[in-house]
Amino acid sequence: MVFFQNPSFEDTPRRSKTPYGWYLCGANHHSPPDIHPENIFKVTKSPADGITYLGMVSRADGSVESIEQVLSEPLQPGTYRMDFFAARSDEYYSYSVPVDQWVHFDHPLHLAVYGSDVPCSTARLLGRSQLVKDTAWQYYTLTLKVSAPVGRLQIRVEPPGTADSIWHGSMLIDGLSPIVPVDSQSGTLLAVPDSGATLPAKGDVAEIKALLNSLPGDERALNTVLLQHPGGQLMQVNGVLLAVARWAARRESQRLVLALHPRVSDRLVFAIHRAMRAAEVPEGGYRLKRKRGRGKHWIGESFLKIKLK
Repeated sequence: MVFFQNPSFEDTPRRSKTPYGWYLCGANHHSPPDIHPENIFKVTKSPADGITYLGMVSRADGSVESIEQVLSEPLQPGTYRMDFFAARSDEYYSYSVPVDQWVHFDHPLHLAVYGSDVPCSTARLLGRSQLVKDTAWQYYTLTLKVSAPVGRLQIRVEPPGTADSIWHGSMLIDGLSPIVPVDSQSGTLLAVPDSGATLPAKGDVAEIKALLNSLPGDERALNTVLLQHPGGQLMQVNGVLLAVARWAARRESQRLVLALHPRVSDRLVFAIHRAMRAAEVPEGGYRLKRKRGRGKHWIGESFLKIKLK
């Protein structure tokens, strides 16, 4: 079964204007969505997953914020599942162009998902969440109904159909899952989650080196497996990276250092962070460096090398 990775928001660098892997689709005369927590607009909530999350708003002139990505391959007709964490911020105080003053963006919103082959089109609604009212993070499962192939996926916030013309709303979004095919009647996953990579019998340096050397010559060719956490959350992760992360998690007194070839893309950086979270390696338990990793202390001969400190 095919499943599709959504680049998520949890590792987007702070101060970034656009979540990694996404494009802006909002009105040009308005500001873009925001990456939090950066102590702006009085939004201080801790992330539900990772280190950052996305904040999107609706405004009094009917404009809303939205982002879009180009899928690695088109979604074919069928029924799919996409999960995410969402919340309404305790405060979201920002300047509103339509009313020319600072206001509280405190009304609840829906999350809507659109599919198309045309940039930023809302011609085909695939799914719409319930109103996100709670100020605590909640985990939502959204069913997407695809009637014709779509190569682009757009997510946007929308006020309820009963909203009047002045609707300053906001939503915080985190931990967007892969898109997974499900049975249209029961909602059962058709892509069976893997148990994930397991360590070799010994889990020694020689075996870890062999794992690293098994990585493809081009990091764009990384294969992934679908995992499901006990709480139900779905995650797409590379098996080799997950095995290395689980190996590191066993060495609580040591810190893993990862050397990435300077030419590799941010896609690999995000894949590593995702594997570390799946293995429950704490944020301070590893460090990424853009260097070739030369020397006898480095393990592996691929575009990724590691050592323990």
